[in-house]
Amino acid sequence: MDTSLPGGTRVVAVADRRTPLVELRMRLPLGDPGWWWPDRAEALSRSLATRSGAADRADREGEAFQLTSDGQWLDITGHSRPDRVGAWLESLADLAVPAAEPAPPVPVRHRAPESVMDTALRRAWDAHGAVGAPALVPEPPGPAEFHRSVVGRGGWLVAVGDLDPEEFASAAGAALSSWRTFPPAAPYARTTETAPRAVHPRPPGVVPLGQRDTNDDRLHLTLPAPEPYGDTGSAARYLATAVVGAHHASRLTAHGLSVPGPAWQIHAGRDVCRDVPRSYVRAVVPEREAGPAVAGIHQELATLRLRPVTQAELAPVAAFCAAQLLGVFDSPAAKADMIRETLSAGRGHSWLEDLPDLILRTSPEYVTTAATELFAPDRMTLVAFGAEEPTAEAAATWHHLTPPTDTLPDRPPDRPPTRSRSGSRPLPCLTRWPKKQVRGLPECSLSGWWGLCLARPS
Repeated sequence: MDTSLPGGTRVVAVADRRTPLVELRMRLPLGDPGWWWPDRAEALSRSLATRSGAADRADREGEAFQLTSDGQWLDITGHSRPDRVGAWLESLADLAVPAAEPAPPVPVRHRAPESVMDTALRRAWDAHGAVGAPALVPEPPGPAEFHRSVVGRGGWLVAVGDLDPEEFASAAGAALSSWRTFPPAAPYARTTETAPRAVHPRPPGVVPLGQRDTNDDRLHLTLPAPEPYGDTGSAARYLATAVVGAHHASRLTAHGLSVPGPAWQIHAGRDVCRDVPRSYVRAVVPEREAGPAVAGIHQELATLRLRPVTQAELAPVAAFCAAQLLGVFDSPAAKADMIRETLSAGRGHSWLEDLPDLILRTSPEYVTTAATELFAPDRMTLVAFGAEEPTAEAAATWHHLTPPTDTLPDRPPDRPPTRSRSGSRPLPCLTRWPKKQVRGLPECSLSGWWGLCLARPS
């Protein structure tokens, strides 16, 4: 059962009676305020969990109702007995009750480097969305506005277990009927002229996050790029990611990098950042090898076009990926998790069921094309997190290897490039950041028209 409710929530329900439970998942995008202020999104999730008492009630019944936020999504995860699904849905609906003042306290805790880098990237990509307009660092909204911007609109609701799919969809529609009565969040203006919109960033760019005092002698790197327009669910793109860096015999791991020492960790992946599907490479390298490591990653990615994927290289990777996907169906809980991931990535709920067969029938030529499209270094933004000197070295190296270009990123055919007022050429990506301390990230200012968001700790 796959349907959409009047309020915009997409509901997918799958009967699976291996256990006498129903696994339930709700995912909501945090939106512009949450992407800018992830600590406030975490505070909101904690406040809602405490206010509603749903978690305690579920515990008493031997069930689960948990809220978490990772900077990209607000996830409500749990399970219930079949006869108590209605109560679980009522607890979900209660989350849309407007938040009260004052604001819940913002948690102060250490965040993993990957989380810090992704928050910086969301802010940089947010600024790049307003091409040619002076971007402003937004003030955090009040509790009621922040709550309204996240809860009560859209999202994906997944149920897998001992249920009747049509009855569940009907019950979900009744329980969440009040969500559509909440007015949409006011436009969250981040510039003096435009409202937010889904615009791909202008590559190449660099987001260095230098830390003056750190006990970590490693440099953390993220190299993301917006996925090219097309089928993000294609088997060729799935396999290309594995060939590049998501398999033990992948290019980035087995072939090694052209640097004096190997990266401590490196892998490739795909996910969603803001509302943009992206591919990425993450690496953790010795800080003394900052420049050579960045150059080595660039070289390895640039040679993808020169060294096509062969059948001998692809066969073990395809067999591994097809076998690994079978684990998705090990339990109703695993299936519910993966359907949630699939839907929020913009794919159909049956994509995972079709993928193993498609993987085994995909040719090396298609995988080569997908790899060169997904991991083209001249489309990537470098995000570097570590001590100041190696971070600056990595940024300078990437800037040298991927010089600015006046070519705008891929756009849908019906969307012309942004023009200057004279209509003569595309506008440069000029972004002005006021010198202002931002919670969770160092102070930001701009250096260069090409989108260098240079972070300086205060």
